[in-house]
Amino acid sequence: MVTDKCKTAIFGGFKSFGDFDEVKTWIKDKLWEEWLPQPAEIYYKGEFKDFKGFFFCRFDTVADRDKVVENIRRLSLKIEGDKVWLNADLPVDVRAPDQFLFAFKKLMASKEWGYSLENLWIDKVQKTIKLGRELILSVVLENSKMKITFGAFWEEHIQGDADFKKLIKDAQDQLDRPSKGDGKGKQGKAVI
Repeated sequence: MVTDKCKTAIFGGFKSFGDFDEVKTWIKDKLWEEWLPQPAEIYYKGEFKDFKGFFFCRFDTVADRDKVVENIRRLSLKIEGDKVWLNADLPVDVRAPDQFLFAFKKLMASKEWGYSLENLWIDKVQKTIKLGRELILSVVLENSKMKITFGAFWEEHIQGDADFKKLIKDAQDQLDRPSKGDGKGKQGKAVI
């Protein structure tokens, strides 16, 4: 069954916008300019005063959403220096492990850890991160719990680190949050 969530994309990089009408106008104009499908609905969650620079667009079909995601990504757009990013709205059991892997990659590339971003590789299908060809760790979900398996010698190098433990806790907290139904919750909304 195709739900509204399956037809929804998350846009980010809009922190500089002063009101929601500016966001709606920008996205509608950009999609029109690129001959891409228009969303059936544009909305954000919470109050606009708490707007964190991202919003949601629901399209009429999954194919429309995928076409927009693919084409907007290819354009590598920026707004006042902020990169515009776009993702399909994914279920939490897919999103949480992916976010964990990317946050861990960022931690490894930090000044404290000192690894080069160019040498760190994430495989979102296999849910792994590697340094070159060497496995650092892999993530699987078992009964909605993250299970991490380390590559050779990495466990003693990483496992006790406080920042690493926080990344795991944040990802598990995201998995443990109760589902919010259709994903819209209380929101600012504009149907176009």
